[in-house]
Amino acid sequence: MARRLLCHGRVLFERFRSMVLPFVFLSIAIGFSVRGCLPAFAAYPEMAPRKITLTMLATAICISALALAFSGRGVLLGGAILASGLAVASVARTILRPATMVAIAATCLVIYLYLSPAQII
Repeated sequence: MARRLLCHGRVLFERFRSMVLPFVFLSIAIGFSVRGCLPAFAAYPEMAPRKITLTMLATAICISALALAFSGRGVLLGGAILASGLAVASVARTILRPATMVAIAATCLVIYLYLSPAQII
């Protein structure tokens, strides 16, 4: 009986790891990079070189995460991932510095790519 419950627990963990956990990391990647992405689409003629580099990285992470959220999953699930990412962004914007947020977003995007069930070539 105990072995059966242990096996059932492993199956549940594998399903959670392959279905839910990747989307959590994708939402965090969107949420932490969207704030750094916004200056790329606004009219800021004078930006410091450090700010330009940070904006470039955040934009690449945000657009990649958005593309992964909507590709092959439909509008409904992609919209849910985007909405949860924006909720994360509204909470985290006052807590962390922009450079730290972009670093965490890049890490979460790499973890998503590692955990995603589809093989990316």
